[in-house]
Amino acid sequence: MKRKLLLSLGLLLSAGLANAQFSPYNREIKPVLGNGGFTWSCDGISNNFAESGKIDSPLPTQSNGVLRLIGTTNTGKIDFVNSTSIFINATASGVTKFSHYSLTNSKSVAKISFKMKVSLDANATAKSASSISFTIGKLGSGLMRNSSSVYRSSNEIFSSVRWLYASGKFDFQYREGSTANTTSNLSLSNTLIIPETEYQYDFFYNNSDAKVDYVHNSIDYEIESGKIDVFVNNVKLGTINRTIEKSGNGALTDALPSIALPINSELDSYMFIQSGGANIGATDGYSIKDLSITYPSATDPTLPVSLTSFNASKTQNGIQLNWQTASEQNNSHFDVLRSADGKNFNKIGYVGAKGDGFSVQRYNYVDAHPDNGINYYQLRQVDKNGEATTYTDKTLRVTVSTVDNKLQVRNIANGLEASIYVVQAQQAELTVINIEGKLMASQRISLQEGINVVPVSGLVLSKGVYMIRVKGNTADLKTKFIN
Repeated sequence: MKRKLLLSLGLLLSAGLANAQFSPYNREIKPVLGNGGFTWSCDGISNNFAESGKIDSPLPTQSNGVLRLIGTTNTGKIDFVNSTSIFINATASGVTKFSHYSLTNSKSVAKISFKMKVSLDANATAKSASSISFTIGKLGSGLMRNSSSVYRSSNEIFSSVRWLYASGKFDFQYREGSTANTTSNLSLSNTLIIPETEYQYDFFYNNSDAKVDYVHNSIDYEIESGKIDVFVNNVKLGTINRTIEKSGNGALTDALPSIALPINSELDSYMFIQSGGANIGATDGYSIKDLSITYPSATDPTLPVSLTSFNASKTQNGIQLNWQTASEQNNSHFDVLRSADGKNFNKIGYVGAKGDGFSVQRYNYVDAHPDNGINYYQLRQVDKNGEATTYTDKTLRVTVSTVDNKLQVRNIANGLEASIYVVQAQQAELTVINIEGKLMASQRISLQEGINVVPVSGLVLSKGVYMIRVKGNTADLKTKFIN
């Protein structure tokens, strides 16, 4: 199979190398929003919503996660400009929410990228408290999909930033934390953001328990556990702490119980929330485009199928083969191949693919009639277009014996005679011990593939129970006998 980058403008999800931000690979997820050219609105209904994949929704079904639009006032609306751009209209009250949640195969380390431009109606003055926030975390009780704003004492939030318009300028802030009765935001910059100017934002999040290395704009960086690096127009603005979340009334400095998102929790959800303010103009709002989330990946997402394991085990029903994939694109099926010599393989089975995606898939096949002796197994993956890849680097070798007794003993005139069956020629040691563990005989023997008759001469044994053992490179056989 040819290695190829899977790109399609119509896909709901695209995966790629994402400029090699993490090591060794990266997986980038972009919510594609249809072809654009439409507006979702509350249609005069408070707490209205739309969800991807629903019959009456303008949003198509996502290959990864769920998109949801929510408006708490009857004037909330979002314009879908094209397949990568939306415009969240500002409202005088309530919130308008755009969220992407329940992303599968997510990680505790992530990067979020998007471009944003703030538009203000020149005819409206003295605006106050209008804002938009961006929040990332893990879906829990429902903050990422319900009509609540980013409020107090949340166990779903890892980090949140907001752009607050007040006193004639925008203050770019981040959430320090909250208790049940107070929320604290700290300023990143109150002079940087200028209306009607588009900015590129990149956020690198680390909710793992270790330092993480990454590359941004060809520069190497290291981020500590529980930190977020913030870039604006490819310039690092600073490093901020994850949010502090506590239950109970009081200040952040009070000794209140922590309900913060646990470390190493996957960051599987994110959202934008527009909050209303005074003197909102008809064209006020926030343009957001080229939105994506990137996770580190141990496997190359540009390969149609990422096979992560292939193993075999003997069962009563035959040889069971098990394999696992980390991602699949355009996969039709797997052929199971078997060989007696490790060179000439024949197809013995077919297993259909479980569907495209980036979640772990597990497969199995039972060879109910393996050959007696050595069996070699390989997998061949076949695309929907007929292209195939054989995983020669993951060939399995399994030895099967249909002989019930591999080691048998009988008395002869001058001692004992052992009948030994092995599937591979080898050198071995034959020993005889009594019931107390005393060594009675020991000799080196050469075994050929198949049945070997070996005399143990000159051995005089009294009546009793004994153990004979034959141990070689691959064989380890033992049985009891009575003299």
